[in-house]
Amino acid sequence: MSIEVAEHLMKQYDFLTKKDFWDCHGTPIIKHYALLQVALTNKITFGKPDVLDIDLKNRICCIGILAKMSNKEEYDLGEACPENCTNAYTTAMAIKRAKDRAVIKVLGLYGKVYSDADVVTDKDGNKAFAEDIQVWQGTTEEQVAKAIAEVNN
Repeated sequence: MSIEVAEHLMKQYDFLTKKDFWDCHGTPIIKHYALLQVALTNKITFGKPDVLDIDLKNRICCIGILAKMSNKEEYDLGEACPENCTNAYTTAMAIKRAKDRAVIKVLGLYGKVYSDADVVTDKDGNKAFAEDIQVWQGTTEEQVAKAIAEVNN
């Protein structure tokens, strides 16, 4: 992992610890909740999410969102579908990815650190960026049934 980036962020934000970061093939990854704390500390606000594409039956979603910090603004996208998301909540994942990417950009960290929302664990437990691995392909019916059961409980 690029230790320098994580160490810099831990010095800048005293609430961050080593547990808030991990290494993905030499790339520093910050956990979503930690990134949201950094956003809150910097008074980053979000515009209303733009739903650019959504197909709930096929679990496809693309969201755009604007992050604002003082006089800086950054817009980014978050997308999720069965090919890059192993959970049944692709809409929530798309929003999570959009927010995290916009925060990273508005903080000037683009290309230096990535969010754990952009990392997928495959069926063998390997972690990599979503576009770089083959994710587990459960049937849509199985995943929808699991999601419905979780919501109903």
